[in-house]
Amino acid sequence: FSACVRDSRQPIKVCLMDQRRLAGVGNIYANEALWRAGIDPSREASSLSLGESATLRHELRAVLTASIEARGTSFR
Repeated sequence: FSACVRDSRQPIKVCLMDQRRLAGVGNIYANEALWRAGIDPSREASSLSLGESATLRHELRAVLTASIEARGTSFR
């Protein structure tokens, strides 16, 4: 995951939503994961540390898991 996002000079939110890099992450999921990880969505993806990448990966998985359990977005 870290290598996938950290080799991009795009904003991290754009990088997360790039389906060629990471499938299934849309606007709501990217926003929620970035908020939970405490990362500014406009920040350049390559500027993330390994620790921040690991935190973002963890939060993204948590958001996606919650949305699957809720049969859609986790926000009703």
